Amino acid sequence: MCPESRKFYTTYFSELVSKLGNHVDFSSVPYGKAATATYYNSTISFWCQHGDAECYGNKLHACALGEFQFTSCLMEFDRSGNGSDDAAVDACKSKLKDESRSADTIKKCAKGDDGTNYLELLGKYSESAQYTSLPHIVLNFKHWTGKYEELFKDICATFTDPPEACKDAK
Repeated sequence: MCPESRKFYTTYFSELVSKLGNHVDFSSVPYGKAATATYYNSTISFWCQHGDAECYGNKLHACALGEFQFTSCLMEFDRSGNGSDDAAVDACKSKLKDESRSADTIKKCAKGDDGTNYLELLGKYSESAQYTSLPHIVLNFKHWTGKYEELFKDICATFTDPPEACKDAK
């Protein structure tokens, strides 16, 4: 996992989702600085900046899209040097007592055609975004380039009627 993306996810993004999740449409695109190759026999493979483990971790994240607490937990395991892997999936599902999708379902997805297809689609989306750095943050359909520490305040500034969580935004 990209160290800067990991830092953003574990330090800022999980807090944003916790405080504003009911008021903001958050999404995540686990692809990063990767490349997709499709061969003549329709076989798809990926190259990831930080190696095969990152590609597999991206598939795990892709198979769990929308489960932000779970994804943040995977990032925490990654930050400790363990990576987003099968053991992290099991530990996070257990820790969060999350029953939305079983750990086995997420791992099966990541190891199968669904994980490959999801990551391929996320790659196409990432390529269309034409980002120059990661994480690439879009706020109200515009590339946001501020400091992470100011993102909460900047999101709150977009509301015409800010939620209670924004009252202390500085």
